[in-house]
Amino acid sequence: MSCGTLRARLLIAAIIGASVVPILAQSAGQSAPPSQAQPQAPPASPPARTSPPPAGAPAQPPPAAQTPATPPPAPAGAQPTAQPAAQAPAFRTGINFVRVDALITDNKGNAIENLTQDDFEVYEDNKLQKVESFRYIKVEGNPIEGELPRQIRTTWDEETELARDDVRLFVIFFDDYHVRRGAALAVKRQLTDFIRRYVGPMDILGVMYPLTPFSTIGYTRNHEAVIKEIESWDGRRFDYRARNEFEERYAYYPAEVVERVRNQVSLSALEALATGLGTKREGRKSIILVSEGYSNYLPPQMRDPVAAMPGTGNPNRARPMAGDGTPEERNAEQRAQFMGQVDLLTDLREVFTAANRANCAIYAMDPRGLAVFNYDIDQGVGSSNIDRSELNAGLDTLRTLADETDGRAILNTNDLTKGLGQMVKDASSYYLLGYTASSPTDGKFKQIRVKVKRPGLQVRARRGYWALSPDDVAAVEAAATRVGPAPEIGQALAQIETPLRARTIRTWIGTARGENGRTAVTLVWEPAPIGTGERREAAAQLAVTAGGQTGSAYFRGKVPGTDAAAAPAAPATPGAP
Repeated sequence: MSCGTLRARLLIAAIIGASVVPILAQSAGQSAPPSQAQPQAPPASPPARTSPPPAGAPAQPPPAAQTPATPPPAPAGAQPTAQPAAQAPAFRTGINFVRVDALITDNKGNAIENLTQDDFEVYEDNKLQKVESFRYIKVEGNPIEGELPRQIRTTWDEETELARDDVRLFVIFFDDYHVRRGAALAVKRQLTDFIRRYVGPMDILGVMYPLTPFSTIGYTRNHEAVIKEIESWDGRRFDYRARNEFEERYAYYPAEVVERVRNQVSLSALEALATGLGTKREGRKSIILVSEGYSNYLPPQMRDPVAAMPGTGNPNRARPMAGDGTPEERNAEQRAQFMGQVDLLTDLREVFTAANRANCAIYAMDPRGLAVFNYDIDQGVGSSNIDRSELNAGLDTLRTLADETDGRAILNTNDLTKGLGQMVKDASSYYLLGYTASSPTDGKFKQIRVKVKRPGLQVRARRGYWALSPDDVAAVEAAATRVGPAPEIGQALAQIETPLRARTIRTWIGTARGENGRTAVTLVWEPAPIGTGERREAAAQLAVTAGGQTGSAYFRGKVPGTDAAAAPAAPATPGAP
């Protein structure tokens, strides 16, 4: 059945009592898809890939095989050093365990590297906590002598490399829904300079968009491939033309509704990113949020009844001062702005709550640089009051996400690369502390303060976190004890949930009534696109086996295609439906 030396199989769910199993032939010397390839040196039972937990669920620890017992502590006064992943101490986790990374510098901004566990005091709601786990992380982004950066080609590579302490992880979240085309063009050069100047060969990069599923992010050390991805960016703020089936569903809604939908899509994706990264590693994770900010408000000039038809049916398009002409109009617009921001703050809180639980720092970057206006001249907003208030409101959302996650807001500057360089310094030297919370499930905000006993040092750490509520805990426990589906259903669903980048082909199967009471099955397939950082050849041909529940094969043969003449399809087995 195979057409080459290496094979990867994709099981299709049973349809009308028959199952179709296409078998893809790949050329010799190429690795199998990420879900199938074998690691170079796996342990007895390599970890299985997991989907990110629901929002609010506690982060899961790395596989036990990667976290052996804690080594003996270093002598007092000795300078601690980062340990490879294979020798990293075990780090507790769970609903009642809190992790805090603390950045300690002197008054010149230089990192302090020789502190011990006894030098720290951690307070939660002004109550001193016992520091139970302590680790100093120092990363330079360069391989140790004799080591070469390992390329990430398989799921196993991804799991092991991301879990290492001597690896920095940066994920760029390009919020194209809230970045205009001109700003997208301007930020490309700055991000390219950042990658080439500050990102080391051991550092891992990822790129995500609002509509990108978390499971399909391609983590890579191929930095030039990420630069090529950045060069293809296109901003879409206030551009409501549909580019996919999802956007076609709401393109003809009012513009205000579309803006709210885009905010929810972007922020929920950012929340999923933070939550998912918490399952990848314990150490600090850095998210670069490229966005002009969020707002649920649109001025009267842009409140089009149909978002995809700008200006149509909107009488205020020709009134530059609409919303700021009379005291009544000003009051009405101020109320609309206030109510929109109140609703938005709830969504923002869910994002930084997830980021805090997952130990993710958000570095919010305004791609416009030193922004002066929020709306372009062709959008007809002539009121400086509305424009200025909306500009500040959008920037405040970025400040909130950065401040609440111990990140930085890179705003009001045309030198964005400098701020990103500071992000690299933050991820290169920090202390990872852990303690057991006394009230982990009351659903309240817990304030965290980290102090060091040595005088003259600057401390940066997250301000606190939102504890899980009893409902959150019940949902987590119910999910852990829920009886799973039948094996056949689980097998079929597993294929649906397989990341797109782990598939080598895409298939579509349809059925119709055939002759003499039989069922005609139509199979259509195409090679899956090759993602960033992947190295494999595209699929060339496909072989299919269709069988019934008894194991009898109704059909075996190659799918007709470009080489159909060389490999004709086998006839169906007599008696098949």
